[in-house]
Order: sequence, then C-alpha cells, then structure tokens
Amino acid sequence: MKGGVNYIVPSTFSTILYLYMNIFIFALLTWYFDHVDSSNRGKTYGYFFFLDKAYWCRAKKNRSYNNKNNYSFDLAYSETLEDKRRLESTKNKENNNSSK
Repeated sequence: MKGGVNYIVPSTFSTILYLYMNIFIFALLTWYFDHVDSSNRGKTYGYFFFLDKAYWCRAKKNRSYNNKNNYSFDLAYSETLEDKRRLESTKNKENNNSSK
C-alpha cells in the first residue's frame, strides 16, 4: 500500500497482561480511596494510613474471666503484666466491697 498507514497490533498476551495490570491498579486505587474518602461509611483514615503499622497488625485478643463465669474476649493492644495485675486487683477489691 503506497501512502497507507501501518498499524502495530499488539499480541494477545500483551493485551491480556495490560488488562490485568489495569484491574490491579484500579482495584488498588478503589481500596485506597475507600479508606481515605470522608463521605464514606464509618471511620476515615489519613492519607498515609497504609504506612502505619497499627493498620496492618491486628489487635491481640485478651481473655479475661469475669464474675459471671463467662469468658469475655476483649480486643486490646498488648498490655503489660503490670497493667493486668492492677486490673485484677481493682476487680478483686470491687468484689470484696460488693460482697460485704
């Protein structure tokens, strides 16, 4: 063809690779703006929430034995042994005061 336009047609593999790259990029952007947008439901995060260790690390489950012989599972960040002992001593004091 004299004076015609030559088109470079990408291969099927590169087309599918481009499709999956777009899916990944737009899913990542959707996840990010879902957390940052203030018109969203519930809690909004800062612009750099994904750099915060607290976002990625789950809170540890703390088992505590309450007065009704049921285990209650409280989500709490790592408590020191001293804090646990102080909490138990205050509960024991309250139990002793209520039983009198």
